[in-house]
Amino acid sequence: MVAVLSQTCTAAGCDRPTQTNLCPDCTDRLRDDLRALGAGGMLRVRVHRDRVATRDQLAAARPVLAELERRQAAGEPVDEAELTWLRERVATLRASGQERAVAYYHRSLCAELDLTIARQQKFGVAGAGGGARPTSSPVPFNRRAAELAAELRNTISTWARDLAETYPHLNPRYRSVASAADWMATVPGLLAEHPAAGEMHRDITGLVERVRRVIDRPADKVYLGQCGAELGDGAVCEADIYAPPGRAVVQCPACKAAWELTARQDYLLKAVEDQLATAVEASRALSRLDRPVTAAMIRGYAHRGRLTQHPPHPHDPYRYPRYRIGDVMDILRELEQEEAS
Repeated sequence: MVAVLSQTCTAAGCDRPTQTNLCPDCTDRLRDDLRALGAGGMLRVRVHRDRVATRDQLAAARPVLAELERRQAAGEPVDEAELTWLRERVATLRASGQERAVAYYHRSLCAELDLTIARQQKFGVAGAGGGARPTSSPVPFNRRAAELAAELRNTISTWARDLAETYPHLNPRYRSVASAADWMATVPGLLAEHPAAGEMHRDITGLVERVRRVIDRPADKVYLGQCGAELGDGAVCEADIYAPPGRAVVQCPACKAAWELTARQDYLLKAVEDQLATAVEASRALSRLDRPVTAAMIRGYAHRGRLTQHPPHPHDPYRYPRYRIGDVMDILRELEQEEAS
């Protein structure tokens, strides 16, 4: 049975046909903005060299190598081929490690706004170890952020109360702006069906845009992974490297090796291509690596059968499907080729 799209979306500036008061894309944006207020979840991917994966192997190989070298020094017969292989094996294990992609999640917008109100948010530049050195000292109070927080509190509580009254079976439990926004994000279908969905979309998405501007921080340096340059003694440089905005080539702060920005970004993309992420997480990760794509686009690819859905993370209370980041990248490459032809 084919669904009949009998009306147009009521969100400001949108005229897409829809079965409810909000089209799927506008519903997705409203839900994502509510989730950002309540739970955060902005993904930043870093690639680390994981020593844990090789520690047990080293612990097993070193005693055997030590015993063979003791026998050789004592003039006892040893298998030279085995000795050579063990030496190379230990050297390789010491110099390498299994690389792993790690996702870092930012605080919710409500938490960021609270910090901005007290002006305790110290913006800084990332150092080689991934930490940040503050570039400015905090001052006591941010009046603009406080006024916006009051408006946000009033808007979210009003719409949460209205939603609960419109759909009395919901029986919500929330104690803060963040928890109210988080609760609203769990019922996107009802948000789209709400009689005043267009006004709700306008009020909440407009406020979220203003919150992002108030708490916006200076442009971060671009993370380019661990250096990995050979140091000449069988080891490799493990320093994190960063590129200032607009810089095409960057030098490792530890070993001074030079790296090209595009090549390092390709390296990071290769490292995360097998990672599973929700549409929002994949969108933010790829956009930060200069592969802009929206969460709505990713869901659209899945809906049209171009992208495979994977089961939700076992600890995800929302049960959002996940997608392989490499599959999303493949679709983006195909679209680029189609546009170029």
